[in-house]
Amino acid sequence: MSSNLPINKQIEKYIDEHSLKLHPVQDEIIKYNDTLGKKKKLQISINQCHFLYLVTKLFKPKEILEIGTFTGLSSLSMCIGLENDSKITTIDKNKDTSLVAKNFFEKAKVSEKIDIIIDEAINGINKLISQKKLFDLIFIDADKENYKKYYELSFNLLKRDGVIIIDDAINGINKLISQKKLFDLIFIDADKENYKKYYELSFNLLKKDGFIIIDNVLWHGEVVDKNNKEHLTEIIRDFNTYVNNDVRVESMIIPIGDGFSICRKL
Repeated sequence: MSSNLPINKQIEKYIDEHSLKLHPVQDEIIKYNDTLGKKKKLQISINQCHFLYLVTKLFKPKEILEIGTFTGLSSLSMCIGLENDSKITTIDKNKDTSLVAKNFFEKAKVSEKIDIIIDEAINGINKLISQKKLFDLIFIDADKENYKKYYELSFNLLKRDGVIIIDDAINGINKLISQKKLFDLIFIDADKENYKKYYELSFNLLKKDGFIIIDNVLWHGEVVDKNNKEHLTEIIRDFNTYVNNDVRVESMIIPIGDGFSICRKL
């Protein structure tokens, strides 16, 4: 039986060279966000950038609504995967970060595809509802206290067979459970404090032999340092132990990016 390959900087570089590349302006946004201190946590991960790009490539939405612009990384990730006649509307109350996002959109030469609404999210959504706007895809990544409101209001803006992507999902998961939905594959990459809740709730949505994939389970390699008692590190470490001891699944950790845990429901 072969052992797991240790992932050093050289191998990481090789993987990066042979994988999907970020747009140069995506790289610039990430570097800019590195200067923002704690605010950087509002940024989506690089894996999420690739995910949003691939979702837009797969579903080919004509109209996208984003709730929570920040500095524009998620908007740009979706925009570069869009067809030429597609548009994004993005809402954020922060004028300063919205201006930063606008400048990055102009630099990427996609500003004509992205409309920025500077307003409280609920006000912005209600204005779109009054205008009878409809969207193929809605991405929610804003203040967590209002996620339930955003989710419910978003249904008034969603076309039939449209998709809502939520970057914090307990309310959304419970809605799907109530609708008795079942899925072959579930991907979890949200707030780490609720990973265990998402994992357990997801079992109610997963078909037999279905897969749950969880991102960030190596947590920048910090989970292996037993002396690291940082709050989120402890949460991820505890979650990994929980999954490993779960007799309902076969699971493994794959050292790609920040670590994927892949679980098959027995």
